Amino acid sequence: MNIIIKQAENSDITEIARLFDAYRVFYKQKSDLKLAVDFLSERIKNAESIIYYATNSKGEYLGFTQLYPSFSS
Repeated sequence: MNIIIKQAENSDITEIARLFDAYRVFYKQKSDLKLAVDFLSERIKNAESIIYYATNSKGEYLGFTQLYPSFSS
């Protein structure tokens, strides 16, 4: 199986939000797909985070990571 890693764009938010929502549910939070979409959209729109995601060769979204860039000494 081939794994493809890409940086998320606005067109990826809906699929990544499904993964993010599942992550939140795992940690005993109430499912809220709209909240997940809104949160991720704002982070990308405001350049507050960078999201990378993984898909398989069929285009199925498998996972993601969200990075919050900041300065460090």
